[in-house]
Amino acid sequence: MKTNTESNCYGHLFPDLLKNRGGSREGHAFRCVVGETCGFGSPTHNVELKEDAWEACTQCPRFDTCYKLSLGKLELQKALLGSN
Repeated sequence: MKTNTESNCYGHLFPDLLKNRGGSREGHAFRCVVGETCGFGSPTHNVELKEDAWEACTQCPRFDTCYKLSLGKLELQKALLGSN
């Protein structure tokens, strides 16, 4: 099994919010499902932790910088989504 430093997961803990406006999105350690709005109801959103991947991530020597990079990317994506 590859460790996080050997794989291509660095900076990808969270799903890319800019891809696929509805449906499921995958990050390395988190998954989210964004529901479509239908009529007057609010969309349902769900965030899931991939526990095994998260545990592996926390053991990685690059976890702190990977986490910071992942958060930075998430904040930029949120800013772009808010500007639409």
